Amino acid sequence: EDPAPVAPAADRPFILTLTSGSTGTPKPITLGTAVKLRRALAHLELYNVTPEDRVLAATPLHHSLAERLMLMPLIIGATAVLLPRFTPRLWLGTVMRLKVSFTIAVSSQLTQILPQLHDPAPLKSLRLVVSSSALLELPVREALLQKMPCALHEMYGTSETSTVTDIDCRTDGTRGSVGRALPDVEIRILDEHLKPLPSGETGQIAVRGPL
Repeated sequence: EDPAPVAPAADRPFILTLTSGSTGTPKPITLGTAVKLRRALAHLELYNVTPEDRVLAATPLHHSLAERLMLMPLIIGATAVLLPRFTPRLWLGTVMRLKVSFTIAVSSQLTQILPQLHDPAPLKSLRLVVSSSALLELPVREALLQKMPCALHEMYGTSETSTVTDIDCRTDGTRGSVGRALPDVEIRILDEHLKPLPSGETGQIAVRGPL
């Protein structure tokens, strides 16, 4: 028999995500509905997404990035554009044809798109592209700034914490920086004994926040 439906309480687990970054061993993270909602609301505010925006999701819908890019337009009544699969040509054609104005892209996607950027005119609808999920290499970042007719941001975070910092690459593009902390996010750099280090020292990144 089908199980009886259960109302999705705010603290009820919404999704179990396995994450390993680029080099780690996969580990499970349980995220509740309230956390997923707070993350979407935080990004709506951070990137000034409005009902007039057309928001492109170009990763699979089981990926936290695409989930957020789906929830954001649903919350405010903007337009959601879903790519059935990613290729650089399909991404560029969709942006042009459907006049996409905002997206958060995996950095490797932007690296693949870069060689196809022969003419910025088809991308004139874009107001903001955010790079996510892995470091955007500096040569790629600088080339995108030359070829993309829009604002370019880079976010830094983890599956456990969501976005921790953000940088506007066009106005605050300090080489090697991952930007400023989001509102209500605390960041400390710790030594091997988990004691805070002074400014300028290298150590382990510890973060805490509502997301």
